Amino acid sequence: MSGYDDIIHLSRPKSEKHPPMPREQRAAQFASFAALRGFDDEIAEAARQDLPDPQGSAPPEDLPPDPPPQGPSAPSDAG
Repeated sequence: MSGYDDIIHLSRPKSEKHPPMPREQRAAQFASFAALRGFDDEIAEAARQDLPDPQGSAPPEDLPPDPPPQGPSAPSDAG
């Protein structure tokens, strides 16, 4: 038994003042939302200019190879 057994079978409440909004309009409310305005433009510009990583990390080709795995989770050669 859960705390919602008495209401789980009830239908969703409907407003008597406002008709239901069409799906297309509901989706459109959130489609234009951008938490960081201009962020996409900045990313595109950085990619266009091929700027280095702002945190100063090396590009993948300059990184040393990962060490081989060790311990019980390492894949075995026996098979």
